[in-house]
Amino acid sequence: MSTKPLPEIDDTSRPFWDAVQNEQLHLQHCGACDSWIFYPSRWCTACYSQDLTWRAASGTGAVWSFSVIHQAPYAAFEVDVPYILATIRLSEGVQMMTNLINCDIDQVTVGMAVQFTTETRTDGFKVPQFEPTS
Repeated sequence: MSTKPLPEIDDTSRPFWDAVQNEQLHLQHCGACDSWIFYPSRWCTACYSQDLTWRAASGTGAVWSFSVIHQAPYAAFEVDVPYILATIRLSEGVQMMTNLINCDIDQVTVGMAVQFTTETRTDGFKVPQFEPTS
């Protein structure tokens, strides 16, 4: 049985992944221009300041775009097919590509309200996912 891939974690992204392991969603925030940043970076993607801190995010958002995957990219994903790959627009304004779980593929729509959750993979490692709000 094949295992799903895990992320490569570096010093910049480690706080993000540490929060996910605790089933929390933390994002970087720029103190210079008040922007939220995702994917983790060493500088603000809006103003290039390095005045970045990690803050708890709301964990809420909406489906911005999605695709239903019918052909698994790796053998480990074959059991999940078909599944929903979505870009989520978080309430903080940034976008995150992730899977939409606990959702029938015929029910997903652009604009659907979603919330943060996690999926546990190899060795108990958690990855961020989203699901429809109840």
